[in-house]
Amino acid sequence: MQYIYLIILVALPSILYAAPATFKDFADWITGIINLLITVLLGAAVFLYMYGSGNLILQQKNGKAQNIGQFIGWGLAILFVFVSIWGILRLFASTIGTFGG
Repeated sequence: MQYIYLIILVALPSILYAAPATFKDFADWITGIINLLITVLLGAAVFLYMYGSGNLILQQKNGKAQNIGQFIGWGLAILFVFVSIWGILRLFASTIGTFGG
């Protein structure tokens, strides 16, 4: 519990002095956080897809897996949609002038 107090004590001044001065600064800050979260989620999705595909391929060699092609196809389609939506949102953000990344 003492570590939490220490972290708050150390981080609080940087949080207070980093307050945005205008709404555009605030929107850029929020956009930056959202872009970071989307990047982390995309990385996790690609990792989990590769891990699941690898496990399915290994199970296919043992004769346990079924519909391996369907799993890989749907996984690629979902990753494509995820990246496409991310690109559309980045295009929209750069169009209206709030791009935090």
